[in-house]
Amino acid sequence: MKKFILLVYLTLAMLALYAQPTTISGTIKGYVQPKIYMTVLNGTKLLKDSATVTDGHFEFIIDIKEPLAARLITRDPSKRMVDKTNGSTSFAPVIQLFIEPGVAIKITGNYVDWPIVKLDGSLNNQLQNSYYFGNKATLLAEEKAFKESIALKNAGDTIKAKMIDSIRLSHTVTNTNAYAQLAKENPNSLFNAFYIYEILPFITDELMLKQTIAGFSTTLKNSVYALAIQKRYSELSESGIGTTVKNFKVNGKDSLVNINAYRGKYVLLDFWGSWCVPCREGNPKLKKLYATYKDKGFEIIAIALERGKTPRQDWLNAIKDDGIPWINILNNEAIAKNGQDLVNLFAIKSYPTKILVSPTGKVILRTQGDNEEIEEILKKAMPIR
Repeated sequence: MKKFILLVYLTLAMLALYAQPTTISGTIKGYVQPKIYMTVLNGTKLLKDSATVTDGHFEFIIDIKEPLAARLITRDPSKRMVDKTNGSTSFAPVIQLFIEPGVAIKITGNYVDWPIVKLDGSLNNQLQNSYYFGNKATLLAEEKAFKESIALKNAGDTIKAKMIDSIRLSHTVTNTNAYAQLAKENPNSLFNAFYIYEILPFITDELMLKQTIAGFSTTLKNSVYALAIQKRYSELSESGIGTTVKNFKVNGKDSLVNINAYRGKYVLLDFWGSWCVPCREGNPKLKKLYATYKDKGFEIIAIALERGKTPRQDWLNAIKDDGIPWINILNNEAIAKNGQDLVNLFAIKSYPTKILVSPTGKVILRTQGDNEEIEEILKKAMPIR
């Protein structure tokens, strides 16, 4: 008997190592497109599939090894919109759901309410339902305002488009905050782990990540999303608040830049790019800050990452157009000429990112916000008389 129990246990353990089929079936009333699509977010790997739709009914059978987030997608051309002012194409919002090995998932809804659907099959889908139905009005209002804004832009009515955009933004903030709150209320859930995973590039607080990981069960800690959170925590810890700033010596726009040469000053490392709209929009305020404190022991070293075909020219044009007076480094050239990738060294994932270094060489702030936090620190350290 003991041998039999052991055999059963070992068999179950072995099955856990291999992918198991998961059935996702659905009925969406009024859906007349011949196909519907699904993407499974397995960390950096995307599993893609499609299903034939008959009278609104569809079914996917997907092999997975662990619980994962997935997205149901329509490519309905009637929901596709092109912004003629910039050539961008927007599609219908996706339906988010969670799938688990061997657990049947059922999706029901009405196409007029897309992406609001009812999800059955797991606790995480119950949380997703809570978000969808608890915020149905603002979710649909956000999508409606988005479409109206594009239509107005295409018609040339930019003034009204901006007004509708502000309405859309208020709905976006409401919906985003509701999702974040639901995740916070359920710390030991895949729902929360996936939420944190999705916003990892915008998180600069390593302590928050540490606390998040501590709230996970052993099983959840081994999920693909939690492992990514752990990796990001490690990256931020190596260049986070309280650490000594990473050493670098690279060619700048005008001369060699050695970070150690600026000990005794407050130094702001400003990671940006000519393509980054928020970065460029923040430069006027940063210029005022620089003018106020540059003679009191404050320096800015801007580190640009360029993505275009002519990186150096794009970089130089942006410096000239924005009238940037501080020290400038092009990361593309730092890699090529000095073998130092500063973006990777400081674990930069999104732009703008600003790192403030104290006169003793310690990191005292890492932020992606505006310049107010930086100004507050400088005001206390170097009061204007």
